[in-house]
Formats: sequence, structure tokens, C-alpha cells
Amino acid sequence: MALAIVSTVGAGNSTSSTTVATGATAHTAGNLLVAVVNWENPATNCNSVTDTAGNTYTPLTKRTSTNIGAQMFYAKNITGHATNVVTATFSTGTNGHSILVHEFSGADLTAPFTTGEEAGASGANNPIDAGNVVTSVADSVLVAGFVRWNSGGVWTAGADYAIGTNTNNINSGYMPSMMEYDIVAATGTYNGDATNTGGGEWLAVLAAFKGAAGGGTTWGALLGLQNNRLVITT
Repeated sequence: MALAIVSTVGAGNSTSSTTVATGATAHTAGNLLVAVVNWENPATNCNSVTDTAGNTYTPLTKRTSTNIGAQMFYAKNITGHATNVVTATFSTGTNGHSILVHEFSGADLTAPFTTGEEAGASGANNPIDAGNVVTSVADSVLVAGFVRWNSGGVWTAGADYAIGTNTNNINSGYMPSMMEYDIVAATGTYNGDATNTGGGEWLAVLAAFKGAAGGGTTWGALLGLQNNRLVITT
């Protein structure tokens, strides 16, 4: 099975709290969940990401700028739940936080993330770019998250990326955040970029997740094999 986007969900607010949670979403067993968490105050930590189904989320590198913190988490080969709520918990109460989650089918069930295939960057002007990752597997999905501090503005996806239907301009009145993805079919060096019409400080994160071994179109499908036999019609 080739990698594919299944669902997207995001939530955020600008009041002080130690948690932020998505709305209830149907998540399917065996899929991959990737979450991007953003918050004001880089000294604060995101202690954990949890969900209703009891899945385990692995943290990637925490990224910070002058006023913002951001971190990506993922849960592999998940337990499904019809009304799954994904929650981020912070070390201290923080304003301007958001959580954005993408669900993918067709990901590697045991080790979808390869150590080192992540990046992060910060800045103050367009273009907004998280940096580069070098993928080790041809069938991979690139996931990027972006947030601006104390700014409005409209997000536009980077070249070849698609913004998640429900992960665009979350918490738009204070710290607008966005999450995008790009499914690629060849190994190489890829960046995670976007633009935003607002001004001010930004922070971006990027990671690559690999598809299941043997994902994509099989030779059997290409050759018309049925039950391991080549069927020729005349």
C-alpha cells in the first residue's frame, strides 16, 4: 500500500493553559499519526502527546526561536479509535499554543522515522523554510509545520506540498500555525517551505517518514498477474 493522507485535525487558543487538544477524529488502526505542537515561550517544554486510544507518541527534536517553541511527535502502527482526541501537555502554562495532526496510511509499521531525517529553522521574513532532509527510502512522506508569533496572515504551501484541510491557519488571531505534507517517490534532498502574508518571527519543523516495505504499485499489478500467474487475453 502506498502512502496516502487519511485525515487532518488541528486546534489552538491564545489563553494560558497547560494543555491543548484536538477535536474528536476517527483514526484507523495501523496508520501513522504525526503531530506538530507549537507554543509561546521557548523555555516551556511539551512534556507529552497522548490520545484517547492510548497510542505512544515519540518526540523528535524540540525547536525554539526567541519567543516560540515547536516540536513534532509521531505514533506508529496506531490503535484505532472512532473519536480519538490528541492532547499535548506542557511543563508550564503557556499562551498561543496549537496542535496539528495528520494521519497517513501505508507507513512503515515498525520504524517509520529514520534518525536524522528531520530539520528545523527560524527567522523573521519570507520565504519561510524549515531546512533540508535527505530521505533514505524512495516512498516517503515529508511533513512540515510552521508558526508565526504575534501575527496574522494567510499561509501558502511550499512547492509540491499540500496544506491539510483542517490544519491551516490554526490560532489565526495570535500565533497562526499550519501543517503541510508532500508524498515523494524518490530518494533525495528535500526542503520544507511556505509563505505567510503576515510579518514577524517564525519557527518551522520538518521530518520524513517512510512507507511500508513493498509499498506502491507492484510488478504483479503492472503485468496483470492474477494469483501469481500472468494472464494474457486475446
